[in-house]
Amino acid sequence: MLASRRLTPIFLSFLLGACDDSTGPGAADLRLVASNFEALGRSRIGEGDGSGAEASRAAAMALRTGVRPAWVRITVDGVTEDYWALEVEHALTADLTQSPVLTLPIVARTMVAWRGAPAQRVISITVSSDTGTFSWARYLTELPPGDRIYFNPAVGIMFERGGPIHFAVEGGARSTRQTIGAECPLPQRPPLMQVLVPVVGPTACHRALFFTRFNMRVQEGPPAGAAAVRVRVVEMEGYDVPGIRLEYPVTYWPCAVCQ
Repeated sequence: MLASRRLTPIFLSFLLGACDDSTGPGAADLRLVASNFEALGRSRIGEGDGSGAEASRAAAMALRTGVRPAWVRITVDGVTEDYWALEVEHALTADLTQSPVLTLPIVARTMVAWRGAPAQRVISITVSSDTGTFSWARYLTELPPGDRIYFNPAVGIMFERGGPIHFAVEGGARSTRQTIGAECPLPQRPPLMQVLVPVVGPTACHRALFFTRFNMRVQEGPPAGAAAVRVRVVEMEGYDVPGIRLEYPVTYWPCAVCQ
């Protein structure tokens, strides 16, 4: 078992980098990892875990555009290990200078990190601007203001393959976009979802680089009886994380599960 754990990062590194040249890793390698995440997303939906499915599908979507994930170091309960990580930014960027409600751009950034091939543990954080605070109290006690669009300030999750999801109940995250690069292919929504959820998809996709860090205390959801549930500490120092930026018309805000 120990030997297998040590070989897993080496195997995945070979998988993602075997075809690495001036054009980047082979598309087939990234598609294989993406397919594994799509299967994981279906599995999480079958277990009633929409948040885990959303994180899995975000990773699959970014991988299918050709993004190569980067190594990061994440500490869980004092144990630091290597993870792969990538990021997806959803942005509303239309010019609504006359709107009394919206101040644009509005963005939500999701970082997904995982270890294992296929992924055995997945950690994901989402912030609706550059910074956010994890707190179940916000979700349970605060109502959206009546005069504006409202997004959760931050959401953090962690789950093991086949295990329960853990939600962030304390802590915070910072995620800023550092650069925007070349255009990337627009993600294609599955045909079934196009029928069930007839909404507008992204109109533009660009490679991007983000700087992200977070610390959070997570517990198995739903977060009832915190004293009786094991709370775990998950932390990541600041890293540059590659990813994509997706732009949408202002009439639509993306549901990542539906991508």
